[in-house]
Amino acid sequence: MDKCYCDNLRQVLKLTSYEADYWRTSFGVWPVYPYCVEDAVRDCKVYFNERNRRYMLINVILDGDLLYRDSSGREYYLDKGSLFIVPLNCEYSFKTTTLCHYRKLVLEISGDMLLQLQERLGICGCKLLTGGHESVIESVFDLRALMRKGDAADVPKMLGMVWEILTAVSETEYHDDASSCTITAKAKVWLENSLASNGSIKNLACELGICHSLLDRIFLAETGMTPQRYRVEYRYKQAMYYLANTSCSIKEISVRLGYSNQLYFSNDFRKRSGVSPTEFRKTSQSRVQPPTG
Repeated sequence: MDKCYCDNLRQVLKLTSYEADYWRTSFGVWPVYPYCVEDAVRDCKVYFNERNRRYMLINVILDGDLLYRDSSGREYYLDKGSLFIVPLNCEYSFKTTTLCHYRKLVLEISGDMLLQLQERLGICGCKLLTGGHESVIESVFDLRALMRKGDAADVPKMLGMVWEILTAVSETEYHDDASSCTITAKAKVWLENSLASNGSIKNLACELGICHSLLDRIFLAETGMTPQRYRVEYRYKQAMYYLANTSCSIKEISVRLGYSNQLYFSNDFRKRSGVSPTEFRKTSQSRVQPPTG
């Protein structure tokens, strides 16, 4: 990138130093390719927010620290050696801490197939990776060196490096979260404890750091049903338990189960059981056991 342009940008953004190496237009547009690698140092207080990001970002903190926030308001503290992944189209913000100093390397990835690749790899939410990622950081530096060199003969190598980096990040994310079994267990707890609020499955996926479709696939493979179906089944079992084992009114039970009114609950229960909640309560011969995941 032109040094004059970098100097002007450094002054506008109040950066201590700034360098950027871009993918050359002569290299062509590929399904997934490295658009840019930035190296920025700042020694002052700053707050930055961005929406509808056109690139996937892999942020590497080389020195100092930063506080990032995703679209749900969740905060992530990054210090030296931390990686922060911001997928395509994700809103995010960051600000300096009391230290007011950082140096970070940012790999921006683009391409027409990036969105599909993100989903296949399960990289669909902002993700913090801490410690033990030296090989990924080294690969970003190596990629930067090749982009700066600007030799068309290195295009296949650079494209391959991007795939290796994305694969390494996705594998690390998967193992850092333990396993699909852990994801399913966490999802079950969330679904069982959010009946009253009736939180969306999309919010659940966001909290787990994966995309909605990946959550559906993992949950279906482990339980034989989608998260939404699991919630419906659990809600029905919980309704039977309340009716058979408590003195809660029908109205109170409907509120606990996340229904907007008692009529909706009664209609749903009748469709499922063939009797009304009141009739079920009267005819229940044995105490219903509490539902378990």
